[in-house]
Amino acid sequence: MPHMNKKTTLKDVASELGISSSTVSRALNEKTKSMINAALVLKIEKTAAKMEYSINHIARSLKNGKKYTIGIIIPDLTNPVFGEISDEIIECLASSEYKAIIIFAQSNSSEYLKNIKYIASNQVDGFIFTNAYIEDIGVKYCKDHRIPCVTVGRTTVNKDISQIYTDNCQGMKLIIEHLVGLGHENIAFIAGPQDISDGYERLKYFEQWMKFYKANYCAKSIINTEKFSRYSGYKAADKLFNKKLRFTAIVAANDLLAVGIMDYLKEHDIICPREVSLVGFNAMLFSDVFSPPLTSVYVDRKLMAKQSVLYLLDALNKKNDAINKVKLNIVEPKLIIRDSTCPPRKIAMN
Repeated sequence: MPHMNKKTTLKDVASELGISSSTVSRALNEKTKSMINAALVLKIEKTAAKMEYSINHIARSLKNGKKYTIGIIIPDLTNPVFGEISDEIIECLASSEYKAIIIFAQSNSSEYLKNIKYIASNQVDGFIFTNAYIEDIGVKYCKDHRIPCVTVGRTTVNKDISQIYTDNCQGMKLIIEHLVGLGHENIAFIAGPQDISDGYERLKYFEQWMKFYKANYCAKSIINTEKFSRYSGYKAADKLFNKKLRFTAIVAANDLLAVGIMDYLKEHDIICPREVSLVGFNAMLFSDVFSPPLTSVYVDRKLMAKQSVLYLLDALNKKNDAINKVKLNIVEPKLIIRDSTCPPRKIAMN
């Protein structure tokens, strides 16, 4: 056994078992352990654990040029949606050779690109973008420099990279179909940022399905916001109600906006859903315990996170022939109907 103050090496484990270092190395590598007898692999793993052996990732990285790290880019630390996605990505990576670091990037700016360049050259082998803008300069940089990356939850103009995203057209159809089915004819919309696919597409499909179902809306009943945030939702609701328009329902482009709208309604004694129904999008964590519980479009974020990991690992492990294989996965949403919507009883006017 090695001296207690000395770091256990691969050779120490091999010597303890009386086998070659190469056999130990293969047994402790997820990609090559299948080449070794299963019983021997188990014995090697137990011995390595007992001797407190851990892989020297620095030496390994110097040998093959890999960092064995993936960067997860998130735009908002306060939005539970990105926490859910990040948690699932990290859990999926646990069975691989890779670990994750979380990188906060709030805007599509030169500083954002500078950080992507630095991290790509020094710390990670690839990226999972949860923050992608329609014209995302970080994604473009990765594509131009053949750095493996995928986007999850949002899409970009770079259609030659793998992307996993929600069917916003179907999601908005479900919302309008539900509200019209309840008897709502005058419906307002709080839109998200138009430089993000979720913001742009949800507005586009709101207008499309409102026309299809012959429901009433006008440009004045659509309020754009600069951020998907609770505060933005509150300010948008204030602007909407001050226009003195006639509507019985509000659709919010995501649940954080809906929370801000709820804040405004409560502050101004407007009862939801009796006076105005409200629908969100994303069915984020805790939306079922809002007051009232929020009707919202459910998106399977765990599925999207798992797919993003599979796509990226495929590109990382077969870089020469897989990095250019584009995979698109459009995840079907479903509407969760809760207590924030009901048939209209009176026209909402402030």
